[in-house]
Amino acid sequence: MVDEQVTPQDISDVSNINIIQAKWPQLADTLDNVTFDTGKIAVITTDSSMPFMQLKSMFEIWLSKHASEATRRILIKALIKCGWTREARSIFGDMVTLADKPPDHVTSEDSVPASSTSDQKTMVAAKPISPTGEH
Repeated sequence: MVDEQVTPQDISDVSNINIIQAKWPQLADTLDNVTFDTGKIAVITTDSSMPFMQLKSMFEIWLSKHASEATRRILIKALIKCGWTREARSIFGDMVTLADKPPDHVTSEDSVPASSTSDQKTMVAAKPISPTGEH
């Protein structure tokens, strides 16, 4: 399931997200920083002025170079590392778990269950009491 190869539908779903289109070089670097050096990024950018097509080109190169190693898990981890956990969840649903997170990347969105956000109350910090007991 998660370790399956990336499908054309996965690529299409990722490519249709505006934030990823706008910052596709970040995803390219995360997936393969050797293949996608600044020169390769410049070539892709020159070939098309449309971010959607640039992202599609990047995926074509990544898939052709990595073939069987281009798995959903690798793509999910790259999306999360780029800060696109919500986008990864919208595409891959339950396949995205906290276990996919790099250890240094925990966001506040992950610490609060989605269903409880509307029920949260604002908490006000109490004023510290001075040693003399005055406020």
